Amino acid sequence: LQSLFKEFEFSSLLQELKIKDEGIKGQYHLILTGNQFAAFVNRLADVKEFAFDMIVSSDVPMLADIVGLSLCISPGEVFYIPLAHDYMGMPPQLKPDDVIKDISPALASQEIKKHGHDLKNAVIILAREKVDLKGLGCDTMVASYILNPAKHSFELADVVRDQMGRHITRPKDVIGSG
Repeated sequence: LQSLFKEFEFSSLLQELKIKDEGIKGQYHLILTGNQFAAFVNRLADVKEFAFDMIVSSDVPMLADIVGLSLCISPGEVFYIPLAHDYMGMPPQLKPDDVIKDISPALASQEIKKHGHDLKNAVIILAREKVDLKGLGCDTMVASYILNPAKHSFELADVVRDQMGRHITRPKDVIGSG
């Protein structure tokens, strides 16, 4: 059923199937303390490339604030840094300005390749934070468009579902909408 829905591009029906991963093995790190962050920044300084994504407060990049950052610095190893999550029971988070200041050298380095989804919006959002994003590598949104320009949606969750047959959480499910 899944292959038919995919072939005929029945995106909403595919979503209703709620295709779930059998679990992607890897190391997932939540960074909440200064010590955790300092260790991460030291590791980030030694990489040649990384993938990153931002959870933002708005679809409009000129209005969006960064709610959280995820960075994959080696295959199967992902770090998430919450910056502006606001819900009951949320542990204290690092100060967004300090995080941006400390990771901006890696983001601005031409020598370190950055891969991601919708890097154009990342450039705009980070420029508002006084970070000049350089060293851009693969943008999966652009790649998805090249593969199928007639596709209805190029959101990351849809691209992952279509290309890898996996389900990932959408940002609005993490931070809410409205």
